[in-house]
Amino acid sequence: MINVKDDTVLNFSIEADDKFGNPVALDASMVPLFTLSDDSFGTISPDGTSFTSNGKLGVVQLQAAIGEVKGVLDLNIVAGAAVSLKINASQA
Repeated sequence: MINVKDDTVLNFSIEADDKFGNPVALDASMVPLFTLSDDSFGTISPDGTSFTSNGKLGVVQLQAAIGEVKGVLDLNIVAGAAVSLKINASQA
């Protein structure tokens, strides 16, 4: 699992391994399909190379598939940088 701030764009790529963990080359005809376990967390770019959060916090899975071969990456969406302040007041 990786932490991703909700105000950043996450770029990603894939690699393939055989059953022994050895790298397998992917050719141009092996185009992965990327999906999210819950689309309410954000969007995947049309070219399938980045994820943009919509500000919802929590855990979502980024999933990739080429035919029957699948991979999953858990993303923990966390709050980004502060951009505003709230002033709280109470009477003594």
